Order: sequence, then structure tokens, then C-alpha cells
Amino acid sequence: MRGARGRPQVSEELADTAIFLLGLAEMIGADLQEAVETKLATNEARAYRRLPNGVLVKDAAPPPAPATADAVHRRGG
Repeated sequence: MRGARGRPQVSEELADTAIFLLGLAEMIGADLQEAVETKLATNEARAYRRLPNGVLVKDAAPPPAPATADAVHRRGG
């Protein structure tokens, strides 16, 4: 199977992978939907930076959390 641009289509292989993954999740009792939603939320909260070639990459250090009144008090501020 070849796509319009001459690249092999991978849809069938992706479907096989998804079926395998869903079966594995069921065997170990994992709630895959919940895990994916949690991971998407985690990824959304990450900070990214753009490389000179335009690719986005995860920053090595997460941005500092905003200071709360409790945190300032504990620091002695």
C-alpha cells in the first residue's frame, strides 16, 4: 500500500499497535483512557522552547511554581 505521495501507509500497522496496547491495558487492569487524559494534562502543563530549526522541545527545568502566601511565610519573607 502506498499513499498519494509515494510513502507507505502505516494506518494498518498503527491499528495493530492500538489493538495490542488496548489488550495489554485490559490484561493488567489499567484504565487507559484515564492514563491518557492524565498524561495529556501533564504534557499541557510543560514548558517548551523552540529550537533554531523550529522544532519544539521540552525545557529541561520546569518553570518555578508561583509563590503562595504560605510558601513566602515558610521562607521567612
